[in-house]
Amino acid sequence: MILRYLSMLSGLGIALLNLFDPIHQGIMRWVMVICGLLIFISYLKFIVDKKSKRTDNQKETY
Repeated sequence: MILRYLSMLSGLGIALLNLFDPIHQGIMRWVMVICGLLIFISYLKFIVDKKSKRTDNQKETY
């Protein structure tokens, strides 16, 4: 689970780094920003889905 959080933060870091301090120029900069945001969103969705399943299971047992 910790690796998923680290992956999520690294995706956000890639996006923000290329947005505010561009390493690449032109279209490659925006490709890196979009890829970083996609990594962040996909891991965030995975973590939220897993937590919602956990709470659903707890509600069913009570």
